[in-house]
Amino acid sequence: MARLATGKARTLGGGRKAWTARLDAPTARYSRYRVHFEEPVEDEWVWTTRSPRENTHEAAMALFVETEAWLDGVRDHAPARSAVESSRVVYDGPE
Repeated sequence: MARLATGKARTLGGGRKAWTARLDAPTARYSRYRVHFEEPVEDEWVWTTRSPRENTHEAAMALFVETEAWLDGVRDHAPARSAVESSRVVYDGPE
């Protein structure tokens, strides 16, 4: 696994070990770039993975920066999963 970027160390309190978001390059096992981070699900934080829509280094770095901004509180929501992005319909107004 080739790690391309590592975010800043974060703690969630409660004596838990610090963790960092990370960006991994494609490997023989995984053909896509992947950003790993923890996000809140109900009453706990769980590890999750997001891949950029376009499987390029630039798109992966943009997703990593977006994820770090969300974790820092700059953004109000986590980056959407690729499946969610591709299913969204853009509303252009009345036809």
